[in-house]
Amino acid sequence: MKRKYLSYYFFIILSFPSCRKSIKEEYKKGLDIAIAGNYEEAIALFSEIVTKDSSIYEVYQSRGFCYFSLQAYKKAQKDFENAYSISKNPQLQFNLGTVHVNQGNYASALTHLNKFEQDNPDDVNLWLQKALCLSQLKNYSDALPYYEKAQKFFPDSLALSKKIGLCNFQIHNYTGAISALKLYIDTLKDDKGSFEMIAFSHHELGQYQEAKLYFDQMTELGFELEDKTQTLYIKNLLNLGQQMYIMESYVPSLQTFTEVLTLDPLNNEAYFYRGLVQLHYNKGFEACEDFNLAFTNGHLDAISIMKKNCKEYFN
Repeated sequence: MKRKYLSYYFFIILSFPSCRKSIKEEYKKGLDIAIAGNYEEAIALFSEIVTKDSSIYEVYQSRGFCYFSLQAYKKAQKDFENAYSISKNPQLQFNLGTVHVNQGNYASALTHLNKFEQDNPDDVNLWLQKALCLSQLKNYSDALPYYEKAQKFFPDSLALSKKIGLCNFQIHNYTGAISALKLYIDTLKDDKGSFEMIAFSHHELGQYQEAKLYFDQMTELGFELEDKTQTLYIKNLLNLGQQMYIMESYVPSLQTFTEVLTLDPLNNEAYFYRGLVQLHYNKGFEACEDFNLAFTNGHLDAISIMKKNCKEYFN
């Protein structure tokens, strides 16, 4: 994709006014060779022209494109800098920006892209490159508007949906993250990270049942949950069970607390709340066992309820 952007600017200008006819013909020959993809041969010809006349910025620009295509980014950068010093053509600022992007110099890339933006604020390729740089620099709030503008040009781009979802997630706009990432995983169901972000977003919004659906989908799809994700899954189940208990949905809450304990046998909060559910159903023996396990595993509130309902433990 980046190479496409460069070639667009590379082929905009194919002439230079004050040049000997033979050099102009050599340059056009070099362009044909470059267009055919024979970059090393084109570089050799452009280099010969430079030795004859080093004042023609198009030759540096074209040779820079060839170096870029061969991933010789340092050489491409030098040629684009030479071309810009001669011509001050703002389009070369875009080329310099993409060279720095490919070298991982995102702050430097932004400097050039910002200069290009002054004359070309509505360029979609600029938006994509700036968004990439800003997101790589973890400036997600500034990257997001550029991705959103680009999406209007590429409404079917799943890659942009994911990037928009990631930016929203990073700035804690969980509703926006869910909306964008659901578009992505509805088509591509093998992206574990997107499932995790959606599940986490639902959890943070207090939508524990919705979060559970995505955690369960990860399991069904065969994703191995890392420790951090597994911990969040257990926390989400516990919150879901507590939510159900408050809403007096006792049977589902009992099942959910039991599911927590299957995953985390020492979870004192799950024992405590399951004990409360058992107590609601007058299952004193089961309730007291759960309260005792809750207390044994560090739930200090369990002792007071045990003194009231489980007196046999104190005889």
